[in-house]
Amino acid sequence: MPVLGLVVAGPYDEAILTTFVGRIRPERATVHCRPCGDDARVTRFFKELLEDFKFVNAGGAVDKAIVVRDAHRKPPAQLLGKLMVGFNASSYSFPVKFVIVLPEPEAWLLADHKALSAVGAERGRATTFPPRINLTGDIGGPKEGVASPPWQGQSRLHQGCRTEVGRAGRY
Repeated sequence: MPVLGLVVAGPYDEAILTTFVGRIRPERATVHCRPCGDDARVTRFFKELLEDFKFVNAGGAVDKAIVVRDAHRKPPAQLLGKLMVGFNASSYSFPVKFVIVLPEPEAWLLADHKALSAVGAERGRATTFPPRINLTGDIGGPKEGVASPPWQGQSRLHQGCRTEVGRAGRY
């Protein structure tokens, strides 16, 4: 079973990426994730966290480490250059890969269920991913049986939200 080390910005990235790894790996990879708090801390502290990956696998090293940082509309090459300052790959017995996440490809990947299924299939996983819920589609009308709702004249989205919240008993 492969052992993977991830250095990420925060708990949201940790949850998304560990779930993603579990879905696309045919075998169940063990993932050791180290959230840093934010992307600036990823840049500052990833080398120390890579040192930790030398001993997390029953006293041994991970099979591979991936350092993930969001671009935040900055040039990826510039951010990669900052990560590479003082980095020496020969200091580690495992390969280290760097990923700069751009908003557009990230959104496309999350929205493209066919691409996710294809990547999983290429790696031997038979899971297919259903299409995402159409959040911009027709939400439906306001509550049935209400003669004159107080939100009359507001947008259909607002009415639909009130309807859904009302069904949950929280409005």
